[in-house]
Amino acid sequence: MRDALMERGWLTTETDTQLREEVGREVERATEAAESASDPDPGSLGRHVYADA
Repeated sequence: MRDALMERGWLTTETDTQLREEVGREVERATEAAESASDPDPGSLGRHVYADA
């Protein structure tokens, strides 16, 4: 997809680099937040898994 966008001139190398860096930072923040969060209550395991009948 990246190559197709670049061929059409819709994405530049500079923009691609900026987007990759931004996404990398966001993933790092989300990973840190998930790793530092407390473990969920085991009783909530099935919550939001199945629709109410």
